[in-house]
Amino acid sequence: MINYSAGPFSANTDLWDKIESSADFQINVVARLRYTPKEDVCGFQFDIIIDYQNESLLKCGFLFGLRIKDLARYIDDSLTKEQNTKSVEEISAFIWPFVVGAFAARCADQKIDMILPRINYAKFAEEVMLIKSEQ
Repeated sequence: MINYSAGPFSANTDLWDKIESSADFQINVVARLRYTPKEDVCGFQFDIIIDYQNESLLKCGFLFGLRIKDLARYIDDSLTKEQNTKSVEEISAFIWPFVVGAFAARCADQKIDMILPRINYAKFAEEVMLIKSEQ
């Protein structure tokens, strides 16, 4: 990893007292992997939205900069073989623990006790948006 940038963070603190069970949380993670064929650097952006009983509880975002040798070729080769999720799955498995830690730190700064759950990397990789840029 070469850098980390914290994005927006907002929490509906009035809703915290109404929470009966974390089982009622709806966690949505929007992930975008931005890469270019000209460099071995990519940006992996995460937007995390947590709702409780259809009300917005927490929103948080991060951007991680990664340097991966032959990154664009690695992803493009997988895409041409229609196995794009394998390369993204491996990158996701590497970065997710950093996302969990950054999320926990941001929540702790706001005196919120919350961590993200473990994920299934294969399913998660299918949802990651790949954004290829020529710049």
